[in-house]
Amino acid sequence: MSFLTKLLALLVSLLSIFLCGVVVVFVTNTNNWKQAYEQQKSLTNAAQVYALQRDQAMRDLQARQQTLRDKMDQSIKTLENQNAELLVLWQQEANAKTAAVSRADTAVKVSDALSNLIDNMRKTNNFLQQRLEQAHNDKQVAETRVVELNQELNRERVMVSQLESIRKRNEEKIQALEGQVIELGEKLQQVSMVSAEPRKLTDQVTIAAPQAGGVPIRGEIVAVRGDRASISVGSSSGVRENMEFQIYRSGQFLGNLVVLQVEPAQAAGRLSRQQGPIVKGDKVSTGFD
Repeated sequence: MSFLTKLLALLVSLLSIFLCGVVVVFVTNTNNWKQAYEQQKSLTNAAQVYALQRDQAMRDLQARQQTLRDKMDQSIKTLENQNAELLVLWQQEANAKTAAVSRADTAVKVSDALSNLIDNMRKTNNFLQQRLEQAHNDKQVAETRVVELNQELNRERVMVSQLESIRKRNEEKIQALEGQVIELGEKLQQVSMVSAEPRKLTDQVTIAAPQAGGVPIRGEIVAVRGDRASISVGSSSGVRENMEFQIYRSGQFLGNLVVLQVEPAQAAGRLSRQQGPIVKGDKVSTGFD
């Protein structure tokens, strides 16, 4: 039941009570009916005035109620708008929070990836540093090897130069021997023509023959390369392959040399039983004691 209905019921109840009182008074005062009529009329007028006032009050009350209702509707609309705005803000905040969480997860993943990348780069750097140090060491070894090879090449060049000199001397000796052979041939022809001179030809042949087997063959070292060495005597002095020479210096035994290659004025062989360093100028002999 609305407030207005309750108010109307209260007014009707009051009016009924009032009218009952009037009736009671009217019945009680039957002798003074005119006065009662006048009173009744006054009461009726008062009731009408009261009714008018009541209607006006009700209209005013309805107007206030309408105003309140309009204000309440306006307030409800305002609250609904604010609620909608708050919902939008809440949704935006929720989206922002979700985006922030996603960015945070992405940042964590990126940070982990960067950490792994840094670790891999550090390991790669260490590996490259080790390789660089190894390459530097290899470079130093290679440079040392190059120096050694250059030295060995220089020694080879010296050896080649010496061998070239020996070859030239051997060629000269060969030419000289060929001249001697031609000369001996001519002399042999002369001996065949003059039989009175056989002894002289025999002596000349003996002079050109190599040294006898019982006489030591002596010479010296002319070049040394590793376990190989060359000596200053060759086939013209009676040297032959697999012949063994003793090497000495100032009467001290230094090792042996087994002949592997023989030329007329020079021979080369392999060193063995070395008792010390062997250098150019050391003496060799087939009969060292």
